[in-house]
Amino acid sequence: MNRLRVMLFMLCCLVAVLGGVPGDMRAVTGTAAQTESASETNPRAQAENEADLAGSAAATDIAVSYNGIVLTFNNPPFLLNSRLMLPLRDIAASLGAEVHWDRQTQTATVTRRDDTVALKVGKRTAVMNGQALMLDEPPVMMEGTVFVPARSFSEALGAVVSWNDSSRTVMIA
Repeated sequence: MNRLRVMLFMLCCLVAVLGGVPGDMRAVTGTAAQTESASETNPRAQAENEADLAGSAAATDIAVSYNGIVLTFNNPPFLLNSRLMLPLRDIAASLGAEVHWDRQTQTATVTRRDDTVALKVGKRTAVMNGQALMLDEPPVMMEGTVFVPARSFSEALGAVVSWNDSSRTVMIA
């Protein structure tokens, strides 16, 4: 199983290298603008997001697994203030949750079993089942994709998150 994980990770790295720098990674380094709709509707939010992302870095050497299976994402994860940020829809789907997006309020509502978590882009406080929940980092939007902190989001939905330093893998179960 470890051999399979290593091979999948190496394949993902190879694809990333051969494919060049995806648009989302340009946004991480500050060379690409936010989506048109976000900049048109809220220029202040765009400026705040760009300032927040100044301390971020690509997380190409970090793997994420759920119940022992290495996950792949449509948009690459990145580090923000030493926190791994994952694309919301991808990680929610992996955890068996549904996402509803309210473009007007920039709020994602995630439902899994009997739990509901409302996350607003740029706000560190989420609401889970009517109670305030502090996230490690606020959700951010880059090129139309909302990213959430891996640990606090996954744990909010009942998952257990651990780190394997030798394989540089975030393990979610």
